[in-house]
Amino acid sequence: MRSLRHAGFALSLLPLLSSTVVARAQVPQQQTTSMVAEALTRVRGLAPAGATAVGFADGLAIPDAQAATIAKAVHAERQHLRDVRVCTAREPGACHLVGVRVFIQVNKLDVAGDTARVQVSIMDETTNSAQPVHYQQVAVTLVRTGNGWRAVGLRRLLES
Repeated sequence: MRSLRHAGFALSLLPLLSSTVVARAQVPQQQTTSMVAEALTRVRGLAPAGATAVGFADGLAIPDAQAATIAKAVHAERQHLRDVRVCTAREPGACHLVGVRVFIQVNKLDVAGDTARVQVSIMDETTNSAQPVHYQQVAVTLVRTGNGWRAVGLRRLLES
């Protein structure tokens, strides 16, 4: 696990979370729903309990109905990052989550045959006034089974 904990990193992470590069293979909508729901279920335990919202990077082109189905499957509400994260300045202590304790954004989907990789950003509100939002980027590896998708690996890419 790579841990980067200083003000400069958190500042540079803010644009990354709102403008990620996205790749998506052609996978049927039902399989995409199953894949993403499994990945979100796997990463949810990395953040504290509490009201949770799920969002999707704009470039993923997940239809609203599908996004709502995925959010419901993981007991979360469907939101957009711009609606739950408020920043009053470009510094770590100036951002807060609004209306939720945890926000998970699906940034990237890559599928190659029976293996998929889902990359997400996890943000959770802390009690640290110097950095009130804890950020993580995580990649989940999944394999297709006879019953859908199963998470087989998790790798933390960034943390602040």
